[in-house]
Order: sequence, then structure tokens, then C-alpha cells
Amino acid sequence: MNRVPSDIIKCVFHFLGSGTRFKAQHPEFHKFFYKMSQLAEYESLMSCMTFDASQSYPFCSVVDFALDRLQLSNLLVSLNPNMDWFEASERLASDIHELELFSDEETRQIKEMAELFRKEFIDRKRTVADYNNSLIRKTAAIMRGDRTEMEGGE
Repeated sequence: MNRVPSDIIKCVFHFLGSGTRFKAQHPEFHKFFYKMSQLAEYESLMSCMTFDASQSYPFCSVVDFALDRLQLSNLLVSLNPNMDWFEASERLASDIHELELFSDEETRQIKEMAELFRKEFIDRKRTVADYNNSLIRKTAAIMRGDRTEMEGGE
């Protein structure tokens, strides 16, 4: 079995793990993989992807194809009717036969990219949600007159 460039994208999403949810931001995903392709550490791995930077965002047909393929095969599941949230399926998280196509060093690089993706699109969003939930709790405490929670008790 030969690997194709979209296998890199699939493996990045594989390493996010089953049930991982994130906002479907196609242009931002293209920007992310473009940034990865510009880093010297990932240059060799990402050399199979060509980006058109003359667009409103750096577009890559490989990224687009991979996202479409993952959605059509229900490996990357759209969570709502607007299709603006994705969830990594159990099959995506457990199906690792594409990893056999990469060297140990390339697999390490893909794992690193998955962690960078997580930091950019998942952890940051969770932090904002946690902050918003904290504000809601504090507002409710103010309305109840609960001074301990208003003063920072979480």
C-alpha cells in the first residue's frame, strides 16, 4: 500500500483521539497546515502539499480532499445540522493502518502536529468555554448574594 498526502491529515486527526470535538473551520485548518509546511522541522513531511497563498487563505487541495474524505466516510463526524462542529470518531481514533506507511520519525512529527492542532483548535476553545462558565457561576453567585463564590471561590 502506498501512502498519499491526505494520509498525513488523517493521521493528525487520528492522534486527537475518539470523541474529540472542535469547530469546523476549514480556512483555519488550511492555515494551520500551511504553517506546519513552513516550519523547517516538518518541511520534508509536508513537501507533498502545495498551497496557493494568493487566495484569501493559503488553500491546499490535499487538505480539502482529506477533510471531504474523512467526512464522507464518517471518520470525522459533523455534529449538528449546520455542520459547524466535528468529532473524531472511534473508527478514526482506532484505525491506524496508515501509520505503517510512515517512518518512526514521521510518526513523531505527525503526533507533534496533532498536539499543535489540539492547542490551536481544541484546548484554546475549552479555555474560553471554561472562562465563560466561570463568569456565569460568578454572576449567579452575585444574584444569590453568595460572597464566597463572588470573591473567587470556584
